[in-house]
Amino acid sequence: MTIPGFLLSSGLLLAGLGAAQEMPARASETPPLQGCAKSSDYDGKGSFELFGKNGFIFESPEFQDTYEFKGAGQLTLLVNAFRARGSELILVPVPSRAIKYAGGLDLTAYPRLDFSSQKFVQSWEQMIASARGTGAHVVDLLPDILAFKPGARGEDFFYPRDHHWTTSGAEKAAEETAELIAGIIKARQWTLPTKKGTLTFTGGSSFTGSYGNRFESVCGQKLPKMTSYQARYEQEDESLLGDEDAVVGIFGDSFGQGFPDSNFGPLLEYKTGLNTVNYSSAGAGPLLSLYGYLADPGVREKLPKFIVVPFMGWLSNNAFDYNQATAALLSCTDRTRLARVDFPAGQEKISFGTLPQTDARKLVHIHTNETTNYLEVRGKYTDGSPMRWENWRVSADYFRGSRNDFYSLASVGRTPLEASIAIDGRKPTAGYAEVCLVDLGNPQGDLPSP
Repeated sequence: MTIPGFLLSSGLLLAGLGAAQEMPARASETPPLQGCAKSSDYDGKGSFELFGKNGFIFESPEFQDTYEFKGAGQLTLLVNAFRARGSELILVPVPSRAIKYAGGLDLTAYPRLDFSSQKFVQSWEQMIASARGTGAHVVDLLPDILAFKPGARGEDFFYPRDHHWTTSGAEKAAEETAELIAGIIKARQWTLPTKKGTLTFTGGSSFTGSYGNRFESVCGQKLPKMTSYQARYEQEDESLLGDEDAVVGIFGDSFGQGFPDSNFGPLLEYKTGLNTVNYSSAGAGPLLSLYGYLADPGVREKLPKFIVVPFMGWLSNNAFDYNQATAALLSCTDRTRLARVDFPAGQEKISFGTLPQTDARKLVHIHTNETTNYLEVRGKYTDGSPMRWENWRVSADYFRGSRNDFYSLASVGRTPLEASIAIDGRKPTAGYAEVCLVDLGNPQGDLPSP
């Protein structure tokens, strides 16, 4: 693992980690409470959460210490699809708070956790290396988190009673991402328009944290409020028409927003000097924002040069989600389209007709006349094998991606034959469906010569 300025081996990292865990976690304030290490079935599903000391609160999912990334093949395809269109994919996975702050808990009281710092570091390093092997650019925040010290605002990298990063944590992540972007620009010898601007911080709302209410209920203790900060970026000579295309696009979960204030976007724009648009959605995980917005033709037509995806935790192993994003990015064109079928509401099944039986990869595009957050497809391929999937969209009002267009890659070597399509729990819908050839090499969809 490399930290700017020096090389740090896993052994040295773990030694430093142990020391870091023994130190009380500093934050904007240290609540005068001893903590309350208990379990609670707060969601009715048998889940349990942990309440630490020095005002820190954890949940059990934060203590996953082993992981194997299995999505390299699908991620490689997505990276190549972006690169063929002149864009670079940058992943910003955010490690769990437990790797730094678990020293504040007596983990022997929770044998089911079996948390190992060494296993976590090894799994994280292997995941980062595997992802970089696909051609994706990956920001590794683990060294920064372990070495992070509170600055002038008194914030640590994470909030003590919330799994999100603080404004200071978002600032460090934006700094690392901006350095990576600068390196890509230099290596590619690109000349991109940059602008100067001013960045200001103001005290935002005070809040208990997403775990605060549950803590107060289970432990019977009141929590002091934590202070958040709002970052505001003002660009000099900003276009009054707002018609300048974005060079950087952020397609993350709530970390892209910089919960509780939308700070990652303005911080990254300030540090890069590049026009930035933020398409992040809370609760979206690693890929939902990405494939939800790529399904929008308006986003595809003005695809940012840098596709930045910050998210909590490990990289996704969901092959279907990667394939959704790839299919949406490629979409259909007059040259790649093999079939288009219009269907009225209530039609039980649609047929794609007789399509060429080739090994060429194919994608399916479903357009619904009604907007929806959930699409269900049930059908089969020409070889009789089932074709089944569900597509989801973020339900929040601020999600501005497509709720009418849904994509999927067909299974390798298979050709779609027929499908039934429903929305919102088997509700019939009208629209059209397309089957198209996959072509990574040309953004206009021109097929290679035979």
